[in-house]
Amino acid sequence: MLFVGIRNGKKVTRQFLTPIIEERRRLMEDPDYKRPVDFLQWLIEAAQGDEQKTGHLCARIQVLNFASIHTTSIVLLSCVTADLDFHKYLV
Repeated sequence: MLFVGIRNGKKVTRQFLTPIIEERRRLMEDPDYKRPVDFLQWLIEAAQGDEQKTGHLCARIQVLNFASIHTTSIVLLSCVTADLDFHKYLV
């Protein structure tokens, strides 16, 4: 899946997550449903008012994904630069 631009990314995210969110909401109506312990379930349960709309939930997940990928990239870059900096003392 290739994201080209923010609008297309939002569209793809919504297409992917909407069926999952709707299925979770439907299953939550069953009293015997064993709720999964994950971020999506927590987000659905914690949402209030307009935050309960599927589009809002998708946007929050998209922001979290961006932040997690960004921080992972920064940590990897820091490790590589620290390793390169350390090697100059070994030679």
